[in-house]
Amino acid sequence: MTQNEKKQLQTSINRTWNVQSMDLEKLEKVKNETECININILGISKLKWTGIGHFESDNHMAHNAGNDNLKRNGVAFIIKRNISISILKYNPVSDRIISIHQVRPVNTTIIQIYTPTTRAKDEEIEDFYQLLQSEIDQTCNQDALIITSDWNAQVGNKEEESVIGKYGLGDRNNATDQMIEFCKTNDFFIANTFFNQHKRQLCTWTLPDGTHRNQIDYIYGKRRWKSSISSVRTRPGADCGTDHQLLICKFKLKLKKIRASLQEPKYELEYIPPEFRDRLKNRCDTLNTSDRRPDELWNDIKDIIHEESKRSLKRQERKKRPRWMSEKTLKLALELGAAKAKGRIDEVKELNRRFQRASQEDKVKYYNDMCKELEMENQKGRTRLAFLKLKELKEKFKP
Repeated sequence: MTQNEKKQLQTSINRTWNVQSMDLEKLEKVKNETECININILGISKLKWTGIGHFESDNHMAHNAGNDNLKRNGVAFIIKRNISISILKYNPVSDRIISIHQVRPVNTTIIQIYTPTTRAKDEEIEDFYQLLQSEIDQTCNQDALIITSDWNAQVGNKEEESVIGKYGLGDRNNATDQMIEFCKTNDFFIANTFFNQHKRQLCTWTLPDGTHRNQIDYIYGKRRWKSSISSVRTRPGADCGTDHQLLICKFKLKLKKIRASLQEPKYELEYIPPEFRDRLKNRCDTLNTSDRRPDELWNDIKDIIHEESKRSLKRQERKKRPRWMSEKTLKLALELGAAKAKGRIDEVKELNRRFQRASQEDKVKYYNDMCKELEMENQKGRTRLAFLKLKELKEKFKP
């Protein structure tokens, strides 16, 4: 992947657009707009295509979901080809809901929706919200989740408990309450309303005669990822023959650099096999030491020691439980956990008392035995092992 592609993935520019039907001529206009404005992912609603499918068109990939028989509703995504390599899957839920799952640089789910209008039947609106909630529930909690949409609702400029900011537009309508409740339930915020823009960049829909403007298209995001959305605004100059404005969201990720661990593996040194000493001696004897700088020579010797250690010595195993805890005490801990799960209060108190006493006795016995071993090693003149045990005591001891 080139540096330019990495940068595009880190700063993803997503849009949503209600195109009010789409034919081949309008598709070409939309693609030209994506190229001119450098759109990575464009969500489209009300394109009125039938069926479900995906296809390539020049430098773009399109994924669409429509009604099986009727040319109504319809949602789709148009994605740049170099961005499409990061798309793991797409899910056409219905003719009003489609989602894509992006896996680079972080897992991101984008859902494009087209909400029923306020004139729709209550059953149709309830079915829509149930399908949308089901799609959200299937999304991993760790994913960055964005919903791009024509909600057909007006939120106005009244702030609402971190869901709606103070930069909305217009007055609220009948669909607003249900939309706000949906946001609170799923911990969403309405991104349009948190950015101070000129009114012409807040308005998303205009009557054909230009007498009335409103804000009914929105981009939602999980509050956890609020700092990643750097701007949301409309682009009045973009045109494809619709009375809806192109809504732009810039989603910028701050990637954390994961550093490789520099910690060297630890080995069991209580027993060093004779073949390790022999191989180490033979390889060091064959080293060319003439006209060598000390740092170069030391690097060669260090590499030899690491290679032979990996080959001959046994690595220390990481133990999940304290070294001083006996099997009997561990069994008591398991019994205590089972009693807590079943809510047996009296039994929990008794087991907890026995566990605390047994673990304290185990700890005292462990450190006494370690001190005896340390003294024995010192008496036998094996000071290296004695100092290793002393170091272990100093690191592990907690009063």
